[in-house]
Amino acid sequence: TIEQFLEITAENEDEQGDISEITEELQYLLENKMNLNNPDYMVLSNVLGFSRLQIYNLRTYLETYGKFYSLYELLLIDGFDTLTLQRISPYITIEPLKKENKLSVKDIFRRGRQSVLMKYGQIIEKQQGYLPISAEEKSKSPNSRYLGSPQALMLKYKFKFSNRLQFGFTMEKDAGEPFFKGKNKYGFDFYSAHVKIDNLSVFKTMVLGDYQLNFGQGLCINMGFSMSNSVAFISADRQGYGIKAYSSANENNYLRGFASTIDCKYVDLTLFYSYKSLDAAYAEDTVSQDILFVENLYNTGYHRTENEMSKKNTIHQHLVGGHVDYRFRIAQLGLTACYTRFQSPINKTLKPYNQYSFNGIDNINIATDYNVLVKKVNFYGEIAISKNLALATINSADFQIHPRFVLTVSHRYYGRNYQSLYSGAFGENADNANEHGLYVGYQWIIGKNWQWSTCFNYFRFPWLKYNIDAPSSGFGLQTQITFSPLYNFNGYLQVKIKSKDANTATAYYNEIGITQRQNYRLHLTWNPLQNLSMKTRLELVNVLKAGTSKYHQGYLLYQDIKYSIKKIPLSFALRYAFFDTYSYDERIYAMEDDVLYAYSVPSLYGKGSRVYLLTNIGIGKHVLLWFKISQTYFRNKSENGSGLSKIDRATKTDVRVQLQVKW
Repeated sequence: TIEQFLEITAENEDEQGDISEITEELQYLLENKMNLNNPDYMVLSNVLGFSRLQIYNLRTYLETYGKFYSLYELLLIDGFDTLTLQRISPYITIEPLKKENKLSVKDIFRRGRQSVLMKYGQIIEKQQGYLPISAEEKSKSPNSRYLGSPQALMLKYKFKFSNRLQFGFTMEKDAGEPFFKGKNKYGFDFYSAHVKIDNLSVFKTMVLGDYQLNFGQGLCINMGFSMSNSVAFISADRQGYGIKAYSSANENNYLRGFASTIDCKYVDLTLFYSYKSLDAAYAEDTVSQDILFVENLYNTGYHRTENEMSKKNTIHQHLVGGHVDYRFRIAQLGLTACYTRFQSPINKTLKPYNQYSFNGIDNINIATDYNVLVKKVNFYGEIAISKNLALATINSADFQIHPRFVLTVSHRYYGRNYQSLYSGAFGENADNANEHGLYVGYQWIIGKNWQWSTCFNYFRFPWLKYNIDAPSSGFGLQTQITFSPLYNFNGYLQVKIKSKDANTATAYYNEIGITQRQNYRLHLTWNPLQNLSMKTRLELVNVLKAGTSKYHQGYLLYQDIKYSIKKIPLSFALRYAFFDTYSYDERIYAMEDDVLYAYSVPSLYGKGSRVYLLTNIGIGKHVLLWFKISQTYFRNKSENGSGLSKIDRATKTDVRVQLQVKW
């Protein structure tokens, strides 16, 4: 499911969402399965993807019939089928309830899980940014080479005891960044740490250090990973989880300070404060060297050249706010407010498409969210305003028309001048502004082993967008049939069509034309043996660019083989992929297996092949070692990449080594 979501995210946004946090949660559940007789409903919704209707039906079943005796009892509950059971079964178990004894500090540290993770990665071929250069040439072009070595390094420590106590730290250096030299004279380029305590007296959650927030539908603040807007999860519901400790190596999507949720019987009160440094390009006073204003914020996290390093941690940001959550049995109401202030004002270069974007030194966001369950209909939504009194709202409903058929309808209106720096609600635009839309989707459990899901998303942008010089619109359609005719064989057939307006250059001005992309995918998984798994995928793509009348094609075919020897333990994962596309516009994304907590969704375009080998071996009870080598070969060109990442060869080879010690 995560695989499909990431591929869709990469296609829609041309970037990969950070899922390291959710992969850690899934790995923890693999090793410490959740007892479904005492479920954590927040984990079920935000990690395993349960809808509110599924959670309500599950809760009602437990209250009516008592504890589970078998996982297969889930099939008796509305909204659950064999395919859902197959997806979640590795992470849950059925056990009798145990009485929890009072724990001492010694018991917590004795029973807690600790791990140290070390990762190394490097591209083998020499890239342009690492080639030798004379001191004279470097002084003339200081940004023509990277400041550091081509190795990417990460060190992570984590302690976790159940869902009661968690703390750890992360240190990371990207390829090309200096290490123990220059502006990174203390070692790594990025440091992160956190302490999280749950269920301590009236405090449901307390976090000190780095954390993320997610409230309501995300119009005010949503910093986490969400699998909505995917054909795998038809519901548009974001299901805000509140506070979450942060241990990822992503250098942007987090807050730094403290946050706490207090249980006030019928009301949960969350308070938070953050103070952190941001990367930015700025204009400064030539005499005093003081920053006059910020021209733009940067969120790449890269500090590899003099230019990138000059933007590092140049301004500071304060963010303070709170959330009140009032929960009934079948309803929930929430109110979120946050105030953010920068050290220096943001003053972006004014262009026609960005004249409604945030400029200034501070901003206020206030939002109210709701969720009401009436019989078999779940209504949910949020209304938000920003400091300039601009409005944004989303209102949705999930209808359980039949125990095996769920329909979702969602309408959104995001004003062209709505401004929120940390929003992440359902929609086509990442900033939840300048968008009106209607979403309709359904999930139909056709039979014991068949499921059909379809979603249609219409969107309209009332104002200009980057590279679209007029109001524009478009739609997306996804339909997928998932099947599992045999216990060891399953797959899905997926069709995706996306059409939207785009600029078409003429002799004197830009005209608006239609760009359309069609993807057709067949994905099969076969487990002929308990320790052998095989995956096959064929994907075809057709792209019509604005201003043209001819579709250009591309295709991808890959075969995966996974084999494990549990007695050692040792596992192998091998893929061979063959791709052929007309140009970059027809690129195809395919998620790969990777070292623990990491992920890779490369875009494949041109004519060539890609192969990778991933091995994982256990050394004793406490040590795990991963090794991955992957190579992309382009048969239609003698070089690949561009700029400082350019390689004067037809291949690109990536090596990753990871060692984990846990006790």
